[in-house]
Amino acid sequence: AVEYPASWTRDEGREGGEGGIRISVHGRRDEAGLFPRLSVSRQDKEFANAGQAGGVLAAERPFQLNDGRLISDGKTAVPGSDGAWRVETRFSIELDAGGTVPGRSVEVIALKDDEQFILTLAGPEDRIGQLPVERIVGSLELT
Repeated sequence: AVEYPASWTRDEGREGGEGGIRISVHGRRDEAGLFPRLSVSRQDKEFANAGQAGGVLAAERPFQLNDGRLISDGKTAVPGSDGAWRVETRFSIELDAGGTVPGRSVEVIALKDDEQFILTLAGPEDRIGQLPVERIVGSLELT
């Protein structure tokens, strides 16, 4: 379970399938067509513990994003999990019209039994900064 703004739109076409996406929602588009997105995916567990999972996420995510830079990573609490790790990354979003705008991603990887869950809240940094990020990310609960 996770909490997100009531005005956001579910993107049911992105849910399910091989990616294991359980929840996909997004805010309204701005004048450049950009929007914040929240997704939660479920996969088979790949890591022995949350520290290992978070270390891999913190090492890989900046390289997967355009001009990505790790801002922070560390242990976090997710009710119902066996352990969780939070990673925050800043990156550049390329605009269709040319140029870039700053982006921000906050991710939590939580392990439970033989599964791992990844919450991702990402989008233009100015839009993410207007959201109750701690409330959204902190609302993740595994049941």
